Amino acid sequence: GDHHPTVANRLNNLASLLHHTKRTEEAEPLIRRALEIDEAAFGDHHPTVANRLNNLASLLIESNRAEEAQPLIRRALKIDEGAFGDDHPTVAIYLNNLAALLIESYQIEEAEPLLQRALEILSAFGVQTGHEHPKFQLLKRNHEAVQRAMGPEMSD
Repeated sequence: GDHHPTVANRLNNLASLLHHTKRTEEAEPLIRRALEIDEAAFGDHHPTVANRLNNLASLLIESNRAEEAQPLIRRALKIDEGAFGDDHPTVAIYLNNLAALLIESYQIEEAEPLLQRALEILSAFGVQTGHEHPKFQLLKRNHEAVQRAMGPEMSD
């Protein structure tokens, strides 16, 4: 049916393709519909909903609508913290996404502790698994760039 999670998944995939081919106006209604379907199917606090929120936020950022994106990323982060715990690698990725948005909005001081926390989560992941997380180096570079931007008192 029109409101099945599989339909939402297909809508999300098509929206992603359109987003990556710079057809954001066509992608937005699809990802919004996928979000609505998943919220109805899974509830407001499901990790799939967080993923859809993050995807919509990414689309809004690319459409120069960062103010609309920020509450979506914050909501996605809160959902995944509740679903997976505060120290899950997915939480680290959403912390990085929120930090990137804050940096773009010239809120560097708010971004730095988020990146620090994300880096700590992925460092712990590496210790626990014996493998570096694929996003660890990216988050490390992001954190170092923020520390440099904040001045010498923040750098190691």
